[in-house]
Amino acid sequence: MGCTGLSDGTLHTAVPPSPAYPGTAGTWQQGLWHDGTVELGWHMDTSNWKSNNGPFPPGGLGMTLLPMIGMGIQLYSSSGYNDIGTGITKTSYPNISQGIDLLGTAAGTVWANYTAEIDAGRPALVSFDCWVAAVVGNDNTFPGITIPRYSWNFSSIGHTVTGVGYLDYTPGFQNSGVDEWFVVHDTWGNTARYVAVPIDDMWKQTDFVYDVPEPGLITLLMIGSVALLRRRRE
Repeated sequence: MGCTGLSDGTLHTAVPPSPAYPGTAGTWQQGLWHDGTVELGWHMDTSNWKSNNGPFPPGGLGMTLLPMIGMGIQLYSSSGYNDIGTGITKTSYPNISQGIDLLGTAAGTVWANYTAEIDAGRPALVSFDCWVAAVVGNDNTFPGITIPRYSWNFSSIGHTVTGVGYLDYTPGFQNSGVDEWFVVHDTWGNTARYVAVPIDDMWKQTDFVYDVPEPGLITLLMIGSVALLRRRRE
């Protein structure tokens, strides 16, 4: 919260919205346009881009190793620049910190830590073993927004999404697979913008980043701006 200028303010689009940087070896500025998503991909070493020193995009589907997610965001946050030619700036915040819940963490702890961050107004990055198939129901808890609840597509690849809210129908952690749901923001074409998925064995990892900017900004870096959604326990 309060980290003004952590993003360069440009969106990831098919047509670059701003001028390209010159090709600079050993950095993410390899003739690429101003784009927080691109820079974040460098720091996360997506598809070994950083370790192999480019070029980016590396071709095909970009894959990021789980240990690089929180570390990449922290590295991104501590970098900054001032591009005189366009006036685009990005402020450096070297004191950004990160936290993580790893596979093997008790489900109740995973849920408690996630909901605490959402209630504090901070999104989290949640990684799953696979992604979703069909809609199994809908939730109308949030005014003006219908949140579809999805089942898993066990033949799909893993996916990391931005957690922006949660559903909790019964007070207390039930661990039933139908009572507690992550509400996440997803941009894959086969889903709605907001997707509810259960907390179950498909969960792999949650990354928390502390002292980050307003919720919409960190999501802008990952997949596009959103507003935080939450449902508190009654």
